[in-house]
Amino acid sequence: RHARPWQDLLISAAGPASSFALAWLIGLAASTIPFASRDPFFRALLPLLIRANLWWGVFNLIPVGPLDGFSVILNFLRLFLRERLAFPIAIWTSMIVGVVLAVLSLATRWIFLSLLMFWYVHSSWTRWQFYRQTNRTDE
Repeated sequence: RHARPWQDLLISAAGPASSFALAWLIGLAASTIPFASRDPFFRALLPLLIRANLWWGVFNLIPVGPLDGFSVILNFLRLFLRERLAFPIAIWTSMIVGVVLAVLSLATRWIFLSLLMFWYVHSSWTRWQFYRQTNRTDE
């Protein structure tokens, strides 16, 4: 599909925005619905749901492919640059940020996050190699 960059940017930002909106709605429900603030189960569950949605929204904004943050960066760059320049900047940003996060995750012993970031970096490297060979960004 051939959408305009601003349309793809909005679509990419919709995922993290919905996570933040859901966290806000849960917080609103927790503070305004009397049953939710009295019941011990909901008093324990709702703050966890808020925290999980906030963290997921932040995580999804990391500019590492295939996360939404990568698409946000790519489409933001496409607003001002041609695809042939925007894609290399975005993919190299993805690889650099991914390696930095993987190393920091290893240092703090978040092994799963480190493995995930290394996998994402490998995926970005594969996309970069495909782009170099074909001059196309679609796989």
